[in-house]
Amino acid sequence: DSLKQLLILRERGYQPGVVHELIGDIYYDTGRIADAAPEYEMAFKADASDPANSRKAQKFVKCRIELNDVTGLEDVLPSVDAATVRESAIALEQLKNNETEKALATLEIPLKEYAGDATLSRVYGQIVATMGSEEKAVDALKILRRPLEVHTRNLKLYETIAKLAAVAKKDDIVKVAQENVDQLKELQAQFQAKLNEVIATRDDIQGRLDLGDAAFAAGQYELAQICYQSVTLIDETQEIASNKKLKALYSRSLPLVSFHDAF
Repeated sequence: DSLKQLLILRERGYQPGVVHELIGDIYYDTGRIADAAPEYEMAFKADASDPANSRKAQKFVKCRIELNDVTGLEDVLPSVDAATVRESAIALEQLKNNETEKALATLEIPLKEYAGDATLSRVYGQIVATMGSEEKAVDALKILRRPLEVHTRNLKLYETIAKLAAVAKKDDIVKVAQENVDQLKELQAQFQAKLNEVIATRDDIQGRLDLGDAAFAAGQYELAQICYQSVTLIDETQEIASNKKLKALYSRSLPLVSFHDAF
């Protein structure tokens, strides 16, 4: 219902800077990255004086990174305050131009300052994997151990680890990383199926709690938070149940398949 209302407002041209961003958030949270990107771009371009433009630009560029398409961002990147997103996009563009060493140099300082960032780590791993160097891949895997300990349910990070491990000829790591990838994809499919059920209802409290659990299991923590919080909008007496679920989000999830001593 929220999306339908926002789409109507979009057609009417109502507060485009706000409406496009909200639509982009819904698309992004439900995995529709290709649909989210142009919404964020239009939100960013709606008002050049909007103090929230850095946030909108960051969301737009992050989408383009996930889509592996960072061309034509020269006018947007200066507005992105988050170094992890901005430098990742610059490095990917340099990689596209076959400037691999330059791309690695771009990420050198951010990797030290933001060692646990998932986007930065994934882009770094992607760049090293393209080099085909077993030695460099081994070194990169060592660097990515820390973000992997933090982002235990990050599908794209596991995909990068699997590619790096293949270059490094670390079959044990490839096996475990791919198992995590396969299981996370299945959990995301289960979440999407549950989402399709829940969005057809208006007041299914248990359905929304279950949807939050599905998002949590798939590593979509922000979306899980939204699901848990939404039940109190339906019934204020569900605040205790909602808060109990929200507190669980602060506990670190274990990886679906542990690497043990694979590293």
